[in-house]
Amino acid sequence: MTPRHRAVPPAALQPRGRYLEDKRSFVDTSDGDGVSVSLRTAVAPARGVPYRFEHPLVCLTNVGAIRFSTASGASTRHAAGDILLIPAGEPVFTDYLAPSAAAPLACTTLELDNALVTAVADRLGAAWPDGERYAALYTVESIGEFVDEATRVCIRQLDQLLRTGFPVAHREHLVELASAQLVTLLLQSNAREALLARRGAVGDASRLGGLVAYIAANLAGDLDVTALAARCYMSVATFHRHFVRRFGCPPARFVLDARLREAARRLRADPAVAVAEVARATGFGSAAHFSTMFRRRFRMSPRAWRAAARPAGGVADS
Repeated sequence: MTPRHRAVPPAALQPRGRYLEDKRSFVDTSDGDGVSVSLRTAVAPARGVPYRFEHPLVCLTNVGAIRFSTASGASTRHAAGDILLIPAGEPVFTDYLAPSAAAPLACTTLELDNALVTAVADRLGAAWPDGERYAALYTVESIGEFVDEATRVCIRQLDQLLRTGFPVAHREHLVELASAQLVTLLLQSNAREALLARRGAVGDASRLGGLVAYIAANLAGDLDVTALAARCYMSVATFHRHFVRRFGCPPARFVLDARLREAARRLRADPAVAVAEVARATGFGSAAHFSTMFRRRFRMSPRAWRAAARPAGGVADS
């Protein structure tokens, strides 16, 4: 089954992690539970395009050639069929070698969640094959040809599962199985040490890490579920599922509660500031909507809350 690729104009691209899009390539990304897959298509040569992700990144060159380099000066050239594993948090720079609109370069990348890597590694234990070689830049080379080819097949399977436009029964279960299989194969290659470099870093390094602080610092901004999902590099459905699992409520309710708590604090902290200004500063589109939401949350109007003789810090939870 061949996936239907969707070219995205460069102007529509957004920064992804600390990867800085060079405006000479297109990217088509889909997210699964624990894995995100992208097809990157370069249409013009470029040098020193930086990648840096908080999770391990697997790169399979499909068409053309790419040179990968590190800050220390090590470099390797990859052509069709070659696989690279970029450790979590490590900057790598890429050169697109001679692509054009008529002959574009194509590369499939998979970002593997640290939690997925940790879960699979813990399940397998410490019984690893002997004699691994650790190549420069973590080029994926196995102790046998079977693992090399099986890794390519698994990457392509995940690409098809996540980016195909056709209905697939039990897609999420198949993605889960294929993701665990890919990690198991990579752990049998000479890239094992690189894959485990950030093992267990599933707290602040996870895609939801830092989101609470971001919401608190941007209450007046766009905090709808689509914007927050894009910031965490997930589809809306995947983001919503992960968010509820971690915080116990939907994103919209969490954001509304954060805005109301901050508004209540500001009303007491500075009585000279108009209620309408507090509403704008905490992300409410109108004073009327703010008043309705505030009354529903604190069972009194913003003005009554401000006027009430209560000790500082008396913002109620319910």
